[in-house]
Formats: sequence, structure tokens, C-alpha cells
Amino acid sequence: MWKKQNTREIGELKMLETFFDTTPDFILIMDKDKKIVRANKSYAGFNKLSPGQLIGKQCYEILGRDKPCTYCAVALSYRSKKAEHLRKYMPEWGRWVDNYAYPVLDENDELVTIFEHFHDVTREVESIKQIEASNWLHEKTSRIGA
Repeated sequence: MWKKQNTREIGELKMLETFFDTTPDFILIMDKDKKIVRANKSYAGFNKLSPGQLIGKQCYEILGRDKPCTYCAVALSYRSKKAEHLRKYMPEWGRWVDNYAYPVLDENDELVTIFEHFHDVTREVESIKQIEASNWLHEKTSRIGA
């Protein structure tokens, strides 16, 4: 029984590892002090670093900042101890992202670790802006012709 259980757990762990390192989204795992304990290959590669070079750093340090971001899902999640989401522009990346934070709590409801997930939504945001601009122009030209 133990061998069968252990084999299944190893298979599940391998599956999670594969997802973690092959997703194009950026994923960080941070400790309770907001230091990176794990980063996926997409995030590391985008920053021209290996995943190991990110360990022990604060996420804002990777961005070249000297203090935490003011608008951050991780900061919200640290306070609420709940999953948080926000959409923001990352000037360092030149991209719009959906920024998610997922806390992991212990049996005393204390934060142990937190997952941060960035999903690039730049195309979506730019498409919305183009549609809004087109609608605005259509509205203005419709008034002129009326």
C-alpha cells in the first residue's frame, strides 16, 4: 500500500512540477517575509535569470525597485489572508497583467507562504482601448452628421 501511495504522490508532484515550469504565466512562491523561495522558468527567463538566482530576493528587487509596489495583490492578500486579484500596468515589463495572490495558511490561520501569479493581458487591454477609441470616434462623427 505504501509503495502504491508513494508512487502516486511522486506522479502528482511531477505533474505539478511540469505545470509550474511550462506555463507561460509568471509564478512566484514567497515565504511569510515576502522573499522568493521558488520561481517558475517563465518568470526567471523573462528576467534573464535562472530560477535559483531569484531565491531569497524580494519580488520588487527583481523589478529594479527599492521598495514594494504600492498596488499589489500580494500586499492585499497578506492583509486579508484571502486570494486577491487586480489588473495593473507593469512599466518595467511594458505589459498589462492580471496579478493574483493565493495565500497558504497554517492550522492557526497564520500565513505560511503565498503564491503570486501574473497573467499577461496586454492584448486584451489594448483591444478594449481600440474599441473604446473607435466607439468614441463613431459617436463624435455621428453627432457631426446629425
